[in-house]
Amino acid sequence: MILKRGTLKNGEHEVNRDWPVHAHRRVDRKGRSGASGFTLVEVMVLVLVLGVLSAMMIPEMGARLTRRQLRESAAGLLMAARHAHDHATMQREMCRVVLIQENNRLGYRLEVESDEEASGFKAITSGVIKETMLPKWIRFGAVLIDGVDVRGADVAGGLSQGDQVFCFYVNGSSDWAVIQLTDGNKTFSLVIDGSTGRAELVGEAVNELPNLREDLDA
Repeated sequence: MILKRGTLKNGEHEVNRDWPVHAHRRVDRKGRSGASGFTLVEVMVLVLVLGVLSAMMIPEMGARLTRRQLRESAAGLLMAARHAHDHATMQREMCRVVLIQENNRLGYRLEVESDEEASGFKAITSGVIKETMLPKWIRFGAVLIDGVDVRGADVAGGLSQGDQVFCFYVNGSSDWAVIQLTDGNKTFSLVIDGSTGRAELVGEAVNELPNLREDLDA
């Protein structure tokens, strides 16, 4: 309440006093208060901007997810190779990594020597390293095993002669190998030095066997 100074005539006398004046919110002709909201045009513009931002962000998020899965798949293959090397030297059993192709998907598993199997090997089905199938958009690039590219010429990113293997031996050596994994944009290469059985992961396409790469001896 606001007090306003005024004059009241009382008979022949004038008396000065403060009159109460009540404050009201300003109301426009349509009876709406002074507070304003979004108009339909403003809402439509906001929705359009959000749509454009989403269209820009979703492909980038998908690309990041694909790269992360490629990196994780390559790291899993590296772990499998190192586990095979450790098993061969510590358990005194030859161990091998099998590259598999099933229903147009690629993967890998570990196998160890076994007199119980006709093939002379049995799959490792327990422990940290188990049979793994790669995401369907991850393919093999070059697959060099002892100087032979076993990648299929008729199946993009596949294997020409079915499952392929590279072995790790009880004396610590292994087959020479380069295994590329790619999503079509980024490539990781598993590089195995046959003289030591050492496996490393390189964040690019490697097209030569380790015995021809000077940087491994640096």
